[in-house]
Amino acid sequence: KQSMAAVSSVAIWESNGAIKIFTGSHDGFWRLWNTQGGSFVKEFEHNMGGAIDCVVVEANFLFCGFEAITPSLPNVKVGMIQAWNLNSPA
Repeated sequence: KQSMAAVSSVAIWESNGAIKIFTGSHDGFWRLWNTQGGSFVKEFEHNMGGAIDCVVVEANFLFCGFEAITPSLPNVKVGMIQAWNLNSPA
């Protein structure tokens, strides 16, 4: 069983009348939770490769701020942002 780190950031996304919650953690994962029926069911998770400091949903985009190592600076953790279009996440 996988253990999860404490949540460092939360963002709420309303989609087609359903409330979903994104969480980010210092274990490097952001997770999408479905709240339908009054319980939290994990729908998806993605490993960013470094501690997540913030998740934000704005205009149907998910923004994730995190620390990770890049190929151009292999020995230095740098702050990065990645974005996903929630209307077409694939």
